[in-house]
Amino acid sequence: MSTINLVNNTTENNITLSTNRVNIEATTKTNITVSAARGPAGKNGNSEKHSFTEIGTIYTGVELPAITGINEGDTITAKFTDGTICAYTYNGNDWVLIFSKEPTSKLFPSEKAENIRFATAIIRPVIDLLGNVTWIILAGSNHDSLFFTGISTPNANIIRLSYPETSLIYSFYISCDEVFQKYGIVGGASVGLSYADISLTTQYQLRQIISYNGSSWINTGVVFCNAVNSGNNIVITASPALSLGDYTYANTPAMYAGTNNRIIRQVYSGLGYGQTIYQLINPVTGITEAPNANDIIILWNPKTSIQLNTQTINTNSGLERHIYDADYLPNLWIIGIYEL
Repeated sequence: MSTINLVNNTTENNITLSTNRVNIEATTKTNITVSAARGPAGKNGNSEKHSFTEIGTIYTGVELPAITGINEGDTITAKFTDGTICAYTYNGNDWVLIFSKEPTSKLFPSEKAENIRFATAIIRPVIDLLGNVTWIILAGSNHDSLFFTGISTPNANIIRLSYPETSLIYSFYISCDEVFQKYGIVGGASVGLSYADISLTTQYQLRQIISYNGSSWINTGVVFCNAVNSGNNIVITASPALSLGDYTYANTPAMYAGTNNRIIRQVYSGLGYGQTIYQLINPVTGITEAPNANDIIILWNPKTSIQLNTQTINTNSGLERHIYDADYLPNLWIIGIYEL
């Protein structure tokens, strides 16, 4: 390697160098062209060279790259004709192998391959005349499944895919087709060694209507809370069917729908856990008034997602009736990878 120092040069020069380093001090009007220049300084102050080459021979473990103009610390990646890829570094005298990767047409390492199992299926809901839902694994001339052995719905919230006992789970993937996606359906799974439980959820806000009968509030629609009078306060409390954590302290939206044309006002004092409190206000006087038989309030569930029923379309929301429609043939595409 050559080093040229140009110090206090005051004349115009054109210099062409075959070198790796040029040091210039107090130089004016000096044009320098450096050929074979390398990147940032490497080991022992030399420049590192990182490159890729192809070697036209089959790798046997002894082949080394032949490259001139190298320095200690330079590295190279080489690909051989048999597909082997090797990485080398130069130690000042020889190329030293860092690592090699043998070619393979196998999807998994040899020690695991015989125990790896792909599982795949397309599943679909089928509805009978009573609205009961049965899930099936598609099989026929255009569809089939691998590894999965059965499908069931142990409860109204899940679809269970069964398979032989495994020792490891590598992956499990659910893809909703265009019908499910149209309704914003998202699939999730709890995956075990012999079965996977799939649940389906979408963004959907249930409504409850409460009307006053002269002595108490009567519920219609989807009931997700209880409403009682406490003086002129209407106290709304989470139903036992919901976790109190789903809505806490004035999170239940409401709208007045009665013929008294009252204003509904939210109260933030005296709240208990999981409660929302409203008052009915006379729009003319601004005074709080007790409810009467003409008062109706619409409540919106603060929980804005709903889990689809997997066993029936006869639900309060009626959402399943549209999503599971046989005219659209909705499908879930499932892929799993396991080790026996």
